[in-house]
Amino acid sequence: MSAFHEILPFERPISIIDVGAAEYESTELRYRALQDAGKARLIGFEANLVEAERLRRKHADDPSVRIHPFALGDGGLHELRICRHPGRSSLLEPNLDMARRFQAFAEWMEVTSRDSVQTVRLDDVPDLLPVDYLKLDVQGAELMVLENATEVLASCSVVECEAEFLPQYVNQPLFSEIEQALRRAWFLFHSFLGYGSRFICPAQPSDGDLQAPGGQWIWSDALFVRDFRQWHRMSLQQLRCMAVLLADLYGEYDFALAALSEINQRFGLDDLGLVAGHIDGVVVPRQV
Repeated sequence: MSAFHEILPFERPISIIDVGAAEYESTELRYRALQDAGKARLIGFEANLVEAERLRRKHADDPSVRIHPFALGDGGLHELRICRHPGRSSLLEPNLDMARRFQAFAEWMEVTSRDSVQTVRLDDVPDLLPVDYLKLDVQGAELMVLENATEVLASCSVVECEAEFLPQYVNQPLFSEIEQALRRAWFLFHSFLGYGSRFICPAQPSDGDLQAPGGQWIWSDALFVRDFRQWHRMSLQQLRCMAVLLADLYGEYDFALAALSEINQRFGLDDLGLVAGHIDGVVVPRQV
C-alpha cells in the first residue's frame, strides 16, 4: 500500500460494500489493509448461510464489520444453487455443457443442494449510504445486483466486479452487458485485474496440472472508476476516498493524482503537497 490513507484527512471511514463476501483459499481482499489501519468500515453480504456464519464468527469482535446473511438481487424469490465448490454457488443454473468443454471446471460447478431464497435489492438495505467502494462476486448475478443499486452507485466512486466472457451459468449476462450498465451509471471501465482460464478439451497441460491457465479468458475481475467527466459533482470526501482506493488498493497513482488535482482546483486545499515526490514512477507535483 501507498501512504495515501495515512496522510489524507477523512470526515468518516471509507465505506466498503462486499457482495458475495465469502472467503476461500484464492480470495484476494485488496481492502483488508484499509480495515487493519482502521480507515474503513465493511458491510458484507453472503447468500450461503454456512459461509455467512463463518464470516460473522471471524469478525464478531470487530465493530467496523457487519455481515448480512442474505442474497442480493431484484427483490424477488430465486433458487440458490449450492455447488460442489461453494465459491461457484449462484442464483443461476450452472452451464455444465459449456463448462465440460474445459479441463477441471465442470466438476466444481455440480449442484449439491438447492434452496429457495428471497433476494433483497441493494437500494432497499437500510443504513448503507454513503458508499465509496462496491465489490461484487456473485457468480453471474452481478448485473441483477447492479440494476437494483441505483442509489448506491450514485454514491460510489470505485467498483470491482467479477465478469465473464463465456457463460458459466445459463442466461448469464457477460462483461459487455455489465460494462454498459455501469457506463449508464457514469462509470468508466478502467482495467482487468488478472483473468481465469482453463485448457479447452481434449488438450491438457504438459505438466499435468489441469487447472493451469489456457488461452481462452473465461472470467476476470474488472475495475470501474467514476467517469472523470463527473468528478466536478463529487464532494471533497468522495474525491479523497477515490484517491485512496485507487492508490492503495490498485496502485493507480495517475488517477489518484488526478483526483487530488480536482481537490486542489476546486477547494484550494494543498492535499497535493502532502504527497509531493515520486510514487512508482509518477511525479506528484506540489501544485497544479
